[in-house]
Amino acid sequence: MDSRVHPFSRYLASFLLASAAFIVFFAFAYGVAYLNYESISSHTSLIASSVEQFEHILVNFSCNPAVHIAASSRFDLIASKISLLEKRFGKTDYRLASLKINYSDLEYRHFLITERFNLECASDFMTIFFFYSNRNDALERRSERIGFILTALQRTHPDEVMIYSFDADLNSTLVRDLKERYEIDVVPVVVVNGEEPFVPRYLAELEAYLDE
Repeated sequence: MDSRVHPFSRYLASFLLASAAFIVFFAFAYGVAYLNYESISSHTSLIASSVEQFEHILVNFSCNPAVHIAASSRFDLIASKISLLEKRFGKTDYRLASLKINYSDLEYRHFLITERFNLECASDFMTIFFFYSNRNDALERRSERIGFILTALQRTHPDEVMIYSFDADLNSTLVRDLKERYEIDVVPVVVVNGEEPFVPRYLAELEAYLDE
């Protein structure tokens, strides 16, 4: 009796094996894509609810310090989540564009709350707008250098400094309006307390504003 395997059997086995591998790969890829979508969707919902919360604070404003502390805690939480998403997907990933536009709107609302505390509650928060870009490697490196300085400033003076970072390349009406208002022609750059934009090179340059 011939014990050799018929070629058709080998082809069928190879086909079934390849099909199974494809199905497993497709299921894995679909699962990852779904989880990524769910992650971005959940963050979008979190930002939307935070925008509503900040709007409520502005409409029903009071000089209770706990209000600013709570808003800042929520703002910091979302900022950390955005940072993690950028590390996960990449800073220029198209899926994050709309999320970052919404986040920029949230940042500005937090700034308005801080500004109200400065104007109406005798607070003295230092506010910094940081316009950065990841459009190419050179801009990203320069942006990261300024980012390190700003991080050091905030760690040293956590209760005095409020930093708002805006991706200058976003297709955002808010970001375009801010760049026009402060005459931002090149990035990266910072605007401290609404004054002239400049490029900080040392921590001491920013700390000098705290002594004014």
